[in-house]
Order: sequence, then C-alpha cells, then structure tokens
Amino acid sequence: MRLVEKYRPKELRQMIGQGKIVKRVRAILGRKAFDRGAFWIEGDSGKGKTVLAECIARRLGALGSSKKTWSYIEIDGD
Repeated sequence: MRLVEKYRPKELRQMIGQGKIVKRVRAILGRKAFDRGAFWIEGDSGKGKTVLAECIARRLGALGSSKKTWSYIEIDGD
C-alpha cells in the first residue's frame, strides 16, 4: 500500500487545511431536507477533491471496504 493511501483521511474531521469546505459539507449533510443527492466538487489539482468525495461517501454509508462498492465519476479537466 502506498503511503498516500495509507495515511489519506478517512473522515471529514481528519481533513487538515480545509476547514471552510468541511464546515459547509457538514451543514449540507445535516439538513433535514438533504436528499442524499449528488455533489459537484471542483478545484485545482491536488487540493483534496477525491479525498473529500470519499469522506462524504463514507459518511453517507455509500463506501464499503472497497471502492468497487460505490460509484463515482472523476473527470480530469487537464
């Protein structure tokens, strides 16, 4: 296992330096009206978008022990 995968945050509270977005995501997830719909996450390369998506999926119970158990689309805009 690569170090980046071994030490990658697994929960929103483990994300460092992204307090503003983590706070927003928690607020969205905490809404009674939240329908477990889609999230659009965009930004510069290396800013933690995939990690954030994985943390959201875990929080919603959509991420099992393997990424094969959940679906997502990752588009590289380079």
